[in-house]
Amino acid sequence: MEKAKGRASRPKILVIRPGALGDTLMLAPAFKFLHTDYHLMVAGRRPGIEILSPISEQSFDMDQAPWHNLFTSKPSPRGLTDPVPDLVICFLSDKGGQVKRNLKAYYPDSDIHVFPALPHPGRSIHASLHILECMMDAGLPLDPEALFQEALRSPVLEGSGHASRRLVLLHPGSGSRKKNLPLSFWKGLFERIMKTSTAAGLEPVFLLGPAEQDLERRFHQKIKLTHTSKGLLETLQKAALFIGHDSGPTHLAAMMGLSTIALFKNTDPVLWHPLGPKVMVFKVIEKEGLVVDFPLLCSKRG
Repeated sequence: MEKAKGRASRPKILVIRPGALGDTLMLAPAFKFLHTDYHLMVAGRRPGIEILSPISEQSFDMDQAPWHNLFTSKPSPRGLTDPVPDLVICFLSDKGGQVKRNLKAYYPDSDIHVFPALPHPGRSIHASLHILECMMDAGLPLDPEALFQEALRSPVLEGSGHASRRLVLLHPGSGSRKKNLPLSFWKGLFERIMKTSTAAGLEPVFLLGPAEQDLERRFHQKIKLTHTSKGLLETLQKAALFIGHDSGPTHLAAMMGLSTIALFKNTDPVLWHPLGPKVMVFKVIEKEGLVVDFPLLCSKRG
């Protein structure tokens, strides 16, 4: 599919990627390049689809009707989207081919492609590069490696230029507790930053979202609660530094161009390291529940 000329004639593309915030954000490098020449529609979950809104035309929440019909043996006659896409690119597991059959039933005149959500086991590449390669294979005019490298060099998403960036945000949670370091580590880090940040005019704050609500009562330090994508973006815009696990907010901070420190415990940094010009990735080594080392794996400083 060639690039369109003029907004009125833009081809319509539906990209389906159900998943958490970090999974959805892996679409951003491709969307940033394509959104001016294509009518981009994304089907996924909040808050990721909301955060992609500046570089997509429409978004659809797959937790709402009628999207469950995509996975049933008898799809509803009601359509999934309006307008009808010219091209559908779906990222999810479809071993039996049910999803692809349903997509063909809904969109008989559309070009439909279904890809695995992540690279095949044994292929060590970044999740976003995998998406770029798949979208190129679907016919879009993408240079995957060039766009991936661009995402490492410059912010993919806008929003880091705030007049008073003085917060040091510490995000002690993630979508999986297996990724998380002990709260004692985060409390100790908070105290160390507090001792050194005052003179620089910085303020350390714990960032807690819906996945960390149960942690609120266990902190006595300063807390910033965010329950919406707007609240998260507004908080990040005030930050000078973000420190977090392999999590959606960490990926978002990096893509916004914030100085970001990512702590990887048991996930693969090659597959999931945050994309951005000011990112440092550390591999956490624990022994008997205590952090004993965290060697620097990579550093990007724009």
